[in-house]
Amino acid sequence: FEALRTGIAQTWSIIVGSVSGLWAMLSGQIGSCNLGGAISIAESTGQAATTGFTSFVLWIGVLSAAIGFLNILPVPVLDGGHLAFYTWEALAGRPPSARAMDILTRVGMALVLMLMVFGLSNDIMCR
Repeated sequence: FEALRTGIAQTWSIIVGSVSGLWAMLSGQIGSCNLGGAISIAESTGQAATTGFTSFVLWIGVLSAAIGFLNILPVPVLDGGHLAFYTWEALAGRPPSARAMDILTRVGMALVLMLMVFGLSNDIMCR
């Protein structure tokens, strides 16, 4: 039970840190170079692996929690977007129109791709 409590507390801390970090970037309190992409993730994973097995496993847990949090955001094409569509259907009694779902899905895909390109460009430009 202690391990479960600690896991929940640490996961919550990671989510709160992710939200506050994103907010700090959007509000200009910290630079956007704090957001990395695939290259930064690979480098951090390698550093954690060289530090030892425990550090590596903890890093993978942090990474999983952060990615899981992003995945649950209400952005179409992500799981949170599907939940938003299901919520709409439950409240409205019908699914969104095919046109609305198409447009929102395209916007969601564009947002996800822009975030990926932004993170990758930060990996290259902010070194």
